[in-house]
Amino acid sequence: MGLSHDVLHAVTVIEGVVVNSAPLRIGIGRGEGRLGTVDMPILRDVRGVPYVPGSSLRGSARAFIEALAR
Repeated sequence: MGLSHDVLHAVTVIEGVVVNSAPLRIGIGRGEGRLGTVDMPILRDVRGVPYVPGSSLRGSARAFIEALAR
């Protein structure tokens, strides 16, 4: 078929609102593993507020779009 990834053939804009309808946990890796420590601390910004990084949103959006494309 010879499709090239260097050429843009179409642009599709998808807009929406992200709603967290189930428990969500974004961790920052593994803890120390000692008794009494958290095994996967929650990701927080510099003010200590939990947040969802753009890379997690991008991965969710990509999985959704790939499912639509099938």
